[in-house]
Amino acid sequence: MRKLIIILCMLISVNIFSQDISRNIFFAEASGVTGIYSVNYERLLFESQNVNLGIRGGFSYVNDYHYNSGLLFPVSLSIIKKIKKNHFLEIRTGLSNNLYIYKDWSGKGLGDSTNNYTPPNKLGNILIPSIGIGYRYQPKTNGLFFNILGQRVLYFSKENWYGNLSLGLGYAF
Repeated sequence: MRKLIIILCMLISVNIFSQDISRNIFFAEASGVTGIYSVNYERLLFESQNVNLGIRGGFSYVNDYHYNSGLLFPVSLSIIKKIKKNHFLEIRTGLSNNLYIYKDWSGKGLGDSTNNYTPPNKLGNILIPSIGIGYRYQPKTNGLFFNILGQRVLYFSKENWYGNLSLGLGYAF
């Protein structure tokens, strides 16, 4: 009887702790919350048979020679609902912290006819929120990861939400 209880407990614990999908993803994303591209790592925090919760962090770098350059750090939280096998519905909310360097033309030099004035560089910071919904393919074990989301991203001002299509491709492990 004791052996039967031990075997039953082991079977239950294996079933409780078995993972339904890969818990880690490393992926590149085009046109996500940063608006350009980003390289990301995602980890499943909570996992059940039908609904998972994932958190991701990433980075991107942009260099516009005429105006500014900057580092972008997107973070997001995703609710991942299983549709069937490796196919999922993803609902994501995200925030990108954009640190950038820009030329401050607000000071002297606007009336300089010698063209010798070089404006100083200043550090700026913008937080860009986003929300999105879409499709995700994620294997149960190691393999190809893919997602496509329709997103609304707040750029430039508090009144302008822009729609974009986010594409992610990477490796789940």
